[in-house]
Amino acid sequence: ISACLVGSEMCIRDRFYTVPGPDVEPRFLHYWALTIPFETVATDTAVPSVTSMDLSQLIVYIPPLTTQSAIADYLDRETGEIDSMRADLDEMEALLRERRKTVVSNHFPEDGPTAPLWKFAEVSPSTPGLHSLADEDPVTFIPLEDVWTGRPSDLFKVVPWNQKLASYTHFQRGDILLPKVTPTVTHGRAMIAGTATELGVATSEVYTLRPATSTNPKWLTFFLTSSLFLDEAGASVFGTGGLKRISTQFVQSFAMPDMSREMQDEVVEVLERETAEIDSMLADIVELRDLLAERRAALISAAVTGQIDVPTPA
Repeated sequence: ISACLVGSEMCIRDRFYTVPGPDVEPRFLHYWALTIPFETVATDTAVPSVTSMDLSQLIVYIPPLTTQSAIADYLDRETGEIDSMRADLDEMEALLRERRKTVVSNHFPEDGPTAPLWKFAEVSPSTPGLHSLADEDPVTFIPLEDVWTGRPSDLFKVVPWNQKLASYTHFQRGDILLPKVTPTVTHGRAMIAGTATELGVATSEVYTLRPATSTNPKWLTFFLTSSLFLDEAGASVFGTGGLKRISTQFVQSFAMPDMSREMQDEVVEVLERETAEIDSMLADIVELRDLLAERRAALISAAVTGQIDVPTPA
């Protein structure tokens, strides 16, 4: 079997292939692998990873083959139902996000005067305050999966500062985080960093945009979640393999509607009203999907460790 087992903030260094012995059910081993606590075996580096040596030291509970097969059959059924519900949520989310893009785009003129985005925000600015932090000072850490429009600030993790975090993307409270890698680049997930701490670090797969004093951050964020920006962003990605990115030059030079602060404020007032219901439904979907993921993980863990009594064939 082969499995891609990636933690939320870490990666596997190599691709590993495991050939089960005659007394091991491959599906059981796959489910067991999903329970590996990566944070306990990963390397202590800026981007933690797991090596073949790490994996070879793990101890696997191996019940009789008939029990393994019964557990695998049980988990196939139960996780299949959960995965079906998650797929339904994904489909609903995609429809809502398309609807939101359209609603937002309708309030930005496609003709009229324009100006490059750098007029409204500095892209990838320096954040000198991070370099003066002492070890253990609190900072916010935001991985890519937490970069969502309207994400509540209390969901972001606060961690102690150390130099290993310096390689991540730096930001300060009020900056805009813009995903730059496919497929998230087209999902409309730009967000304002309304964090508990003044300073923070985020995944390297986002750009930091620091709005100018004459720019309403919400206005700029709305534009970055509109079809007017996202369609061109999706067409401009470059690179090889599954991960392609938009360039700094693309972001800096993107032609924005040249609107005054007064006009920006008016657009924000209208869009906050028109997108409120959609954003509420999207937040509910994210919460439900997280709960289903937790349920799936707990179910697998309980089954492969014998905490659930799974009937075996007579």
